[in-house]
Amino acid sequence: MSLTEQMSPSENRSTERIEAVLVAETSRLTDLLDRLQDELTETDADGIDGGGEGRDPEDRAALARLIGRRQVDLDEVDAALKRLAAGIYGTCESCGCRIPAERLDAIPEARRCVCCLVAPGTGPDRLLRVRPGRSVAGGSRSDVGPTGGAPCRC
Repeated sequence: MSLTEQMSPSENRSTERIEAVLVAETSRLTDLLDRLQDELTETDADGIDGGGEGRDPEDRAALARLIGRRQVDLDEVDAALKRLAAGIYGTCESCGCRIPAERLDAIPEARRCVCCLVAPGTGPDRLLRVRPGRSVAGGSRSDVGPTGGAPCRC
C-alpha cells in the first residue's frame, strides 16, 4: 500500500500541497542557477572575447559562492522531495519527533526540529534562515507534523 493510500484525504491534500511547494521551489532555484551560471560565463567571455577586462575577480568569486549556496539550497529541496516520497517528510532527522507544521511552512526543506537545531553543540544551521515572504515559527512541542511521529520532547 502506497503512502498516499495510507493517508486520510486531508493528509493527502497536505502532502500534495507540500509537494507542489517543493516542486515550485526546485523550478525557481533551477532557473536562478541557470541565470547565475550564464552571468558567470558571460563575464568570462567579456574578458576574453569582448576585448573588455571582464568582471573583477572579487565579483566573480562572490558570484561563484552565490552559485554554490543556491546549489546547496536546491540539493536540500531535492532531499525534502525524497523524504516526502519515502514517507518520512516532517520527521526530525536528529530526534525522530514531528517537525512543527509552522516550521515546515516557513522552511519546507527543514530536516530538524527547532529544538535539535539550536541544541548545544550543533552550531548555526543554514536551514534556520527564512525566505522572503515567510515567517519563522518554531511552533509548540505538541504540534503534529504532516507524516506523524511523536511530538517533540527534546
